[in-house]
Amino acid sequence: MPTVSDWDEDYIKQLPRGEIDWIEFKGRRGLDFSLPSIDESKVLENLSIQISAMANSGGGTIIYGMTDPTDLSERQVDDGGVSLSLKGRNTKEWLEDVIPNLVEFPLSRFSVYALTKDSGSPGSAEGRGLIMINVNDSSHAPHQARDGKYYVRVGGKARPAGHRIVSDIFNRGSHAEFEVEFSVYSETWIPKDPLGMPGLMGRETSPRRSVKLVLTATNNGAVFAQFARIFVSIPERFVSKDNRNEDNAVEIDGMKYFEFGETNQRRDVVGYNMGYPKYGSSWFDPLLPGLSRSWEFSLHPGLRPDRIGDELVHWSIHADSAPAAEGKAEFRSLSFEVRDIHEIT
Repeated sequence: MPTVSDWDEDYIKQLPRGEIDWIEFKGRRGLDFSLPSIDESKVLENLSIQISAMANSGGGTIIYGMTDPTDLSERQVDDGGVSLSLKGRNTKEWLEDVIPNLVEFPLSRFSVYALTKDSGSPGSAEGRGLIMINVNDSSHAPHQARDGKYYVRVGGKARPAGHRIVSDIFNRGSHAEFEVEFSVYSETWIPKDPLGMPGLMGRETSPRRSVKLVLTATNNGAVFAQFARIFVSIPERFVSKDNRNEDNAVEIDGMKYFEFGETNQRRDVVGYNMGYPKYGSSWFDPLLPGLSRSWEFSLHPGLRPDRIGDELVHWSIHADSAPAAEGKAEFRSLSFEVRDIHEIT
């Protein structure tokens, strides 16, 4: 889907029909003060409600000047569109000034676009057009409308939010939120001896192969995670015998898995003794908003892409006081990179 800045009249007409939570159509009367009997306070109150609902429900777009018929007829520009000059000012600039303070907390992440007859909306009249207000998902939610209520999008409409929903939205912005991706890679290498010579103690050795499952977690929330613990549950046949600890065996949907855990704990190397690293005290490296961190888990060294069926990997992330995030992924849907590196490592 193109970004809102790339939409034009033809694209808008092809948007899905019916009750959609992320888009709201308003005709010309919803915004155009040049029309007689239009009440500015009512227009701003309604816009405040729509913005509150969009910002509290993950974001969305409000389009002024376009009809949204309930039958199967095509959407059309409503009576030539909205006047592009309101109260002696450019409509787009005026909206950019008033929108932030139509809700509390003030809205900071939004954009206003105008489509004119010469720039994307051939159905508009001269001096009029389509006005699109794109509201981003807000990290400062919930946002209260001018009438003192909080709103969310339900079934394509702005509805007042109950106490439980408002509490959930308040908590949403107080924790890290994670998006998880998996990949698999195999690597082949020839070990070296302690003196750095090929093979072990001068003897030739066979190449060795390892297979790793990589979990990458991205913090898409507004706050950092100070402490995080990650668990993955891997099907038994994907785990080598050396890594099968029966204390960590779990059963999921009638299948045996082995569970492995990692944290964001770090230990710095502070020196070496006889060639071996010495570590300092441990510390937790916080997962900052917008950044990613990866962890690797060993799989059976004989695992190959053509030997993967419909098995699943299950995961969960426990960060600070946030509710646990969890999910699952099919192994056969993961990218499998083969790194046949026949070099000394």
